[in-house]
Amino acid sequence: MTRRHAVVSCAAIGASLLPLLLLGAAPAVAEGVPVDPIDVAELPLCSDVGDAAALAVELTGVPESVTATEWGEFGYRVTNTGDEPVSPVYAYASMWAYAADGAADPFPFAFEWFVNGAWEEVPFESDEADGHFGMVAELPPGASAEVRLRGRTLENRAGHAELTARARYDDATGEDGTVVCHRAEATAEFTIEAAPLGEQPGEPGEPGEAGQPGEAGEPAPAPGPELAETGPSSGLPVVALAGAALLAAGGGAAVLAHRRAAGRSAGT
Repeated sequence: MTRRHAVVSCAAIGASLLPLLLLGAAPAVAEGVPVDPIDVAELPLCSDVGDAAALAVELTGVPESVTATEWGEFGYRVTNTGDEPVSPVYAYASMWAYAADGAADPFPFAFEWFVNGAWEEVPFESDEADGHFGMVAELPPGASAEVRLRGRTLENRAGHAELTARARYDDATGEDGTVVCHRAEATAEFTIEAAPLGEQPGEPGEPGEAGQPGEAGEPAPAPGPELAETGPSSGLPVVALAGAALLAAGGGAAVLAHRRAAGRSAGT
């Protein structure tokens, strides 16, 4: 292989690798079965409860600790581990915050899930809702349904948060109106650290995005070199620059080889 061909090949390899590098910087998003908001009025009341052998539920990415009044974000996943489709599947999640000062009652908190491009409150306003926020119309064998959840305390107190996730399906209603609910359950918790005095919480947007500094009425700090980039976009410029540098190196070498070849032609 001549030097010119080698240089051209290097440039071509750089061009082909650049899209792969950019794809590697983007977050991986799993395509799962959708979870739709539930109509609480249509949620059957359980006359009896049994295990759901065909379902596995888990809480994913739960942080070890969260600063009081700030959002802690994590995931909910339900998987059909059986050989037959399950329908419908009802999704449930709850959060309770307890102070470290020994108070018996939990202190106020907010708990939400991400659906249709926005954060919505997980319903606790009635016994019928009781933390049931979504429904999977049908979950095929081996398939999973996932959503994002977030919670934060409304008071600046140290303590811990207890999380519960459930997934259930119901047997057909009998003639006597009874419903047997089969459910799977998972639990987790995280520590709540008291926030320094004067520190205000942010308001994050979509899952994985950084929060906006300050509260309403407070000026946001001016951007500067000390501000860190967050989320999947932080790695994108670095990877893009690496790919661009590879292209530039290949292109520069190709130009140099062309000039040398031209010089040799002129001297003969």
